[in-house]
Amino acid sequence: MVHPLLLLYCTQLRTAIFKANLQDAWRRIAIPSYFNLDEVAAAIVQAFDFDPEHLYRFINKDRLGRTLEFNHPVVEIPPDTCDFRLGDLSLEVGSHLQFIFDLLQEWEFDLYVEKIEPANDKMKKPKILESYGEPPAQYGEEEESWE
Repeated sequence: MVHPLLLLYCTQLRTAIFKANLQDAWRRIAIPSYFNLDEVAAAIVQAFDFDPEHLYRFINKDRLGRTLEFNHPVVEIPPDTCDFRLGDLSLEVGSHLQFIFDLLQEWEFDLYVEKIEPANDKMKKPKILESYGEPPAQYGEEEESWE
């Protein structure tokens, strides 16, 4: 069941344009508002070529200043990322959404909302619009070969 204080339903479909920052690298990504936060996480992780097999959470500060956390379904601490769509959040141009990936390593992505556009009926999945920099190595330095 969706907590009524958290649900800020988007009455029209939109596309959010994020600048996703991780250390010295960033990706500009268009994501439809009907995607749930689990799907948003997959898009961000894929854009940075990370292994998706880790837990994560989103942290959002709403218009009233409340901090809301949305957790990976396996964490079992509601609310769950599968239960909320991007359009359910009170995002507007200039908003930041924090994405913590791999709860042990705590890769901290800053998702900055650059634009909110009308929905594009042809867009069925997130799209990387622009890339800058190489993402950091997810697991540290590459190990030397044992030859």
